[in-house]
Amino acid sequence: MAKGAAILAAAAALAACSGRPSDPVSRAPCPQIAILAEAADLTRHRPGGGTDLSAMVVDARVSGFEAACDFASRAGGLDVTVTPRFSVERGPAGGQTADLPWLVSVVDPARGEVTAQARQVTRVSFPGAAGFVAATGAPVTIRLPGDPAAAARQQVLIGFALTAEELALNRRRGVR
Repeated sequence: MAKGAAILAAAAALAACSGRPSDPVSRAPCPQIAILAEAADLTRHRPGGGTDLSAMVVDARVSGFEAACDFASRAGGLDVTVTPRFSVERGPAGGQTADLPWLVSVVDPARGEVTAQARQVTRVSFPGAAGFVAATGAPVTIRLPGDPAAAARQQVLIGFALTAEELALNRRRGVR
């Protein structure tokens, strides 16, 4: 019985210094993380096909995200990991797959400047005759250097990497 208690005490001691998220002392602060409204939608049309429904290849939305923050090793700062979720509709001009270019940007709110950016492409497949799928992008980790408290004052934005025409369309039709 005493041996069992010693093992439990040792396990508790190890857990206490493991830096688990349940340990309030080790929780890293997180910056504000949001979906950029102007870049939350991606509507692609067939090249040279105009912008009507018959030329639409894909219509996608950033529908949400998962995020986690951790203290950066050695260099200081924070590591912010973001995993976006997408809702994707195949258009009449679409095929069995579609590529969704997206990005995660870090903005210094004091200067209004993008200080870091990670670009990704998520390929979605439409099985059979499916016209709608949900997809998840690969996790992206961005390091916010410096003091963790100062790093947490940055802003992290998620959105599609849009062409000028796609951005103009989003601005014309407004947030959906």
